[in-house]
Amino acid sequence: MKTIAIVLGQLGTHGPSLIRLQIAAELVKRRLDVHLVLGTDAADLAKNIPYGCKVFILNSTRPRQFVIKLGRYLRQEKPEGVIASSWPYSASAILAVRLFARQVKLVVSEHADLRTNIEASGEFTNKDAFLIRYLSKYIYVYANKVVGVSQGVVDGLCEVTGLNKSKTTVIYNPLREMVGDLGETEHDRALRDEFWNGTSIKLLAVGRLAPEKNYEIMIDAIQLLRDKHDIKLIVIGDGALKSMLQEKIDYLSLSQHILLAGKITNVQEFYAEADVFLMSSTSEGFGNVIVEALSFGLPIVSTNCQSGPAEILSDGEYGVLTPVGDPQAFACGIDKVLLTQADPEKQKKRSREYTIEKTTDKYLLALFQN
Repeated sequence: MKTIAIVLGQLGTHGPSLIRLQIAAELVKRRLDVHLVLGTDAADLAKNIPYGCKVFILNSTRPRQFVIKLGRYLRQEKPEGVIASSWPYSASAILAVRLFARQVKLVVSEHADLRTNIEASGEFTNKDAFLIRYLSKYIYVYANKVVGVSQGVVDGLCEVTGLNKSKTTVIYNPLREMVGDLGETEHDRALRDEFWNGTSIKLLAVGRLAPEKNYEIMIDAIQLLRDKHDIKLIVIGDGALKSMLQEKIDYLSLSQHILLAGKITNVQEFYAEADVFLMSSTSEGFGNVIVEALSFGLPIVSTNCQSGPAEILSDGEYGVLTPVGDPQAFACGIDKVLLTQADPEKQKKRSREYTIEKTTDKYLLALFQN
């Protein structure tokens, strides 16, 4: 039985962590020996680690120390394959394998389009940006494959780092499980019932309140449509920009039309009730929430940002794509879907192309095809 190690800096509620847990569960289901190797304690997501998955905590977040401790793990446990995610842990995993266990097959995956995300997201330090641009090509080359979660991520990786495309492959994220959805709470139900009452058109957005999500454009679009349609938008997610966005909503007198709901326990209940899904990002790696919205049969309006939305929506076949940063165009996109009869079954069928079985097959192929 092969042993596969899934390496992460930490488990969080962000997309890469949740998807790695799904992959771990699928590998366990296939009777592989799965090790979840974490830089820090699993904390609140410990309960979501699949049964049968062994957990190794390195107690390290500093890259140099992480390399050494991961190297010790590799020598002791001798996994046949390693899947590592997200800079700098992807680079650290490559160095650990190169220094301590060259026989191990290694795939690293990146989830951000470096052309736009390296500055916009605030996730990378100046040192990270320098290393990614000028040194990562010489590190990535030692991986068996470098995975991008969309073609745009692969294109950005090659453009920014100079990595040869022959070292890369695209593996789309699967439709995410709703981790932690244990039933609708009274708070969730009250928010939905009190705000989405009557015959109002129910708009939904899901994602962190972060700069790259560009909710200001969405708010401006609602301002343009408020007198034309009876619309109410709920935004599910939290983040550093919540106060600023709420001030904008209050200034434009849109509190009757837009609710910043924060974190919600049972997001699927909101997807099930919504009429239209919105995403206004300036940058994405993939766009997991778009696939989630498709799985509920929702019409979708999204900015045509790098990278992911155009690939998922097949250049507009499954949703309306609008230019980045243009509230007028975004408002027109909303107007268009409200005036068009959508086909929920077509949307749901599209979401079924993003299965955990397909994703896992491709990771195993990337690991062991040579």
